[in-house]
Amino acid sequence: MGRDNSKVNLVLFGDLKSDVFNGREVAEPTEVNAITYELRVKRQENLDKINGLEDKYGTVFDLTTAEVNNFIETAEFETIKILSQL
Repeated sequence: MGRDNSKVNLVLFGDLKSDVFNGREVAEPTEVNAITYELRVKRQENLDKINGLEDKYGTVFDLTTAEVNNFIETAEFETIKILSQL
């Protein structure tokens, strides 16, 4: 396709991205249980793309270090806020 192949391109034609994003809004996750939420694509062809990418490259849709750090910082902040109200 003549594009940079030094990284996994998740937006080659934009279809997969448009399945996850609706305009500028991120799709709402679905609650699986009290500690698990899922973000699902709507179309089977995009699920097939995701599975193919992960078969070829390993875990592609994992949290970044920044996302993990943001989660930890938020959890610590909220825990301190709750504990200070006791």
